[in-house]
Amino acid sequence: ARPMAVLVQTNANHRNADNSNPRRIGVFGAIILCVALLGIAGCKTTGSTSGKVEYSIFFSPGDHVEQLLAEGKLKQASEVYGEQKEYFSEDSKYKNGVRSKLWNRVKESLSPDLAQATSRIEAIKWPAKPEEWEAVRSEIGEASTLVARVEGYAVMAENKFPFPAFNEFKDRIGNVEGRIRGEAETLFASYEVTRKPSFF
Repeated sequence: ARPMAVLVQTNANHRNADNSNPRRIGVFGAIILCVALLGIAGCKTTGSTSGKVEYSIFFSPGDHVEQLLAEGKLKQASEVYGEQKEYFSEDSKYKNGVRSKLWNRVKESLSPDLAQATSRIEAIKWPAKPEEWEAVRSEIGEASTLVARVEGYAVMAENKFPFPAFNEFKDRIGNVEGRIRGEAETLFASYEVTRKPSFF
């Protein structure tokens, strides 16, 4: 009977020892939790002055783009997308969804300017009087700037989604430029170069 009593007493001592210092167990658990939380937070942003973001399984470039879109920071979201092309080049439902969301937001932001610019290009009459050449040149210049602005968004430059309004806008610019080039020889032949400003 004595060995059994010793065994029972030994087990009791172990239990008492395990429960003798709950403070130590609580502190240890708190440390583990803090380390885990700090690790997750550290994966999102670095403490460097550059402001760069570090990505991990807890915070991906896709998460970052969605976060910026939710905050209304379209330009920054587009920059992240452009910088993380390798990540978004992988075909997945989630990444394609983020790309589509970004593309639609960019399209929505550009559409009003695109519609107005298209109307102005459509209003250009050519041949035009020499005194109107400067206005025509300015309009074409502004239109070209808008094209560069649209294509400056990485998600738009990829041309993965149809954007008929933008394609039509570029076509109209090309048509106007084509008419100008086609009439250039005739117009310049009758143009008083020494008395009037050059179109070019």
